[in-house]
Amino acid sequence: MHRVFVYGTLKRGQPNCHYMQNKQGYGLGKFLGTGLTVQKWPLVIASNYNIPFVLDLPGKGQRIFGEVYDVDDALLASLDDLECHPSFYERIPIDVEMQEMINKDDNGDMTTKEQVTGNAHNTTEDAPVKQGNTQKTIFQSQTYVLKNFIPSLLKLPYLHDYSSNGDHGLAYCAAIDRELKETYDLHRAVKMDKYLW
Repeated sequence: MHRVFVYGTLKRGQPNCHYMQNKQGYGLGKFLGTGLTVQKWPLVIASNYNIPFVLDLPGKGQRIFGEVYDVDDALLASLDDLECHPSFYERIPIDVEMQEMINKDDNGDMTTKEQVTGNAHNTTEDAPVKQGNTQKTIFQSQTYVLKNFIPSLLKLPYLHDYSSNGDHGLAYCAAIDRELKETYDLHRAVKMDKYLW
């Protein structure tokens, strides 16, 4: 299994959440809970399609709220395909501080929902970090970032928590809704280097 952190259209209730719901043959994933990136990152909405991007500039922006999943090889491959990894987004490891963890039984039914404050969870992949009198659970997860982005993206507002229907008024335009004959070059609109993908 692979641990991933999703911050944009893959989150529950967002336009691409069906990838994470074990329903359409993309592979299997298990929702572990919600978390915040340990580091600040710039999360922006850009392009004609209003796509959320985390720009590869750790330390700038805000701590990002998202969801943590364990996914199998098939779902990781599906996510890589969706995100055009590695030619567009790149999948990198980041640290995520868990905010709330969901515990489920073998049937997938929720048994408990825990706020992660003051308690360390001891699984093989947890790394409890002591901060003051409490321990926080930090997971290393993989997420998708945009490298080699055009500098003008740094002038956009930085988000903490993405929603396609947020106050920003920039609803995501799903690939299925985009004009096939359109000459808009998404890659060129947000990246400095030009790959053929």
